[in-house]
Amino acid sequence: MKPIARIAIPIALALTFALVARPATADVGPFADLDGDGQLGPGDVPIADLLKDGRFSTAEAEGAYQPATGPVGVVVPASAKKLSLKSGNLVLIASGDLTIDADVNASSPDSVVLLVSTGGSITVAPGVRIAGGMFVKLSAAGNVTVGDGAAFQTRGHDFGDVLAIVSTGGSIDIGERVSLNGGGLCQIATADEGGGAILIGPKSKLAATAGNVQVTAGMDLVMNGVTITAPDLLLGSHAGERGPAEAYVRKSTLKAGGRDGRIRIYADGAGGMVDLSGTRMKIADTANLLITADQIVHTTP
Repeated sequence: MKPIARIAIPIALALTFALVARPATADVGPFADLDGDGQLGPGDVPIADLLKDGRFSTAEAEGAYQPATGPVGVVVPASAKKLSLKSGNLVLIASGDLTIDADVNASSPDSVVLLVSTGGSITVAPGVRIAGGMFVKLSAAGNVTVGDGAAFQTRGHDFGDVLAIVSTGGSIDIGERVSLNGGGLCQIATADEGGGAILIGPKSKLAATAGNVQVTAGMDLVMNGVTITAPDLLLGSHAGERGPAEAYVRKSTLKAGGRDGRIRIYADGAGGMVDLSGTRMKIADTANLLITADQIVHTTP
């Protein structure tokens, strides 16, 4: 798939990754945000009781909630402190924006945490922790923003455990000091066709102890001061026809574990560039290091 619009990102990478926490909504739990203002108002519907079975969708009538004709958001406010289930899965599906300002936790070893915005964006506040048993996924039609110091993880370290952050029509912005840890797969991806850039801030860490870390952008990929650890690393940009693809992986540390560890980095299309300035790569066999681009920049740290 090929993207259809280009996002300009300065080579100087004068990017600000700091994210501002949303104001807390006092003394309320999760709610369906019918007016989209992020605050619990007269027309909004508290959904804490509806979430006792671990699932809520704005497309389905349940209890006091009735679907609206337009997009409906879901807010887990900071005052909720933690949205937690001791057994079973936790699934939140919003047709509008999904805002996570409190920790989300599904405790059982085989549990799933699925947070979806089918028509809007997902915002996770700074410092929020999201944990599931074997599967954690955030999926948005629009942008995904993860605040500084947030931490997402699956509890197991098996090949079948998956942590994924996906945008089908927007960009992904991961703040500073964010920790993402999936057992078999840690994936950050925007769509090849119509997807935006991926930005990952300094001191963030991505890991998959038993499998792959994949960071693939429909537009430019920009990482600065990031540590990635896995047996198999795949990083790249699909910008293609929207202009030269650019993958900036600067001042970072890439660690491919095991004798057969692999590191693959690419920027597709004519004029594509991979910039590895100041990046260290640790790999047992350099034959398993593959960098594909028309231009490759690499200066020794």
